[in-house]
Amino acid sequence: KGNVVHGNNLDVYYPQWAYQYLMFQTEGTISLWAPYRYAGSPYQADVQSALFYPPNILSFFFPPTAALNWSVMLHAIIGGMGMYLYLRALKCSQGASLFGATVFTYCGFMVVNVIIIIVFQSAVWLPWVMLGSHLAWERKDLRWTILGGVAYALCFLAGHTQVYYYVGLLLGLEAVWRALFERTTLSEASAAADAESKWSESRSLKEARFSIRPFGPHSKRAVLIPLLITTLSIALSAIQFLPTAELSRFTTREGGMTIEETQGGAWTWWHLQTVVNPMALGADMREANLGKPHETTYA
Repeated sequence: KGNVVHGNNLDVYYPQWAYQYLMFQTEGTISLWAPYRYAGSPYQADVQSALFYPPNILSFFFPPTAALNWSVMLHAIIGGMGMYLYLRALKCSQGASLFGATVFTYCGFMVVNVIIIIVFQSAVWLPWVMLGSHLAWERKDLRWTILGGVAYALCFLAGHTQVYYYVGLLLGLEAVWRALFERTTLSEASAAADAESKWSESRSLKEARFSIRPFGPHSKRAVLIPLLITTLSIALSAIQFLPTAELSRFTTREGGMTIEETQGGAWTWWHLQTVVNPMALGADMREANLGKPHETTYA
């Protein structure tokens, strides 16, 4: 029918957004408690309610079907614009940046997850976080970490903590890369060589520019940037972060998963063939997962 009210959106998020819409339209309030879920359960403290995620104000003023569809369109624009600007900051051409933004916005992961709205909403902030980190590094101006921190906070407030963890992992890997494989600028390489009295005619400026210096003088800044972004994100999302942290101690996921549970959701080597042929294991891959309960649909 041209809408995204399917899957988890239908059985999880449609009822939540309908409840938010009803409460706001009839009583002018937002609810901290969900009285109709089981025998009642915390609502605001549940991170997946995304109650304080700014774009979700749509759910207060529009019926859930319209709000969900408008949210998908809005976040597709946010994600595409963020990736375009990030690639431009990486010195990609306009054409390459537009192509990359299109691929990011409409790749398999994103398209599949329009029916799990919180995953889609969280994922679109990834390029904005990386843009803030990149500009803070390249321009040597930590004020750009504000952009990264705000985007990272919105990533958490959008409701899917796994995506928040994945973005944090990427920030960490980027910091390690910068610390271990620091690419110096032309002026920095020349100045460093002159200071050490090791500059020679045989070593070109171009070679010096692309030299690799593990744990060079900028390593501290490489680590500081993701730390500032993460700290700012937690501070800005504290209204959701703290209640969620408290609630998590009383959920079935408290304490994490055992190794056996984690391996139960792992892919086998047999599943690698779906990278080349997504239909290799059948139209409904969940029926061909060799008895292991995991989300093969993400292939």
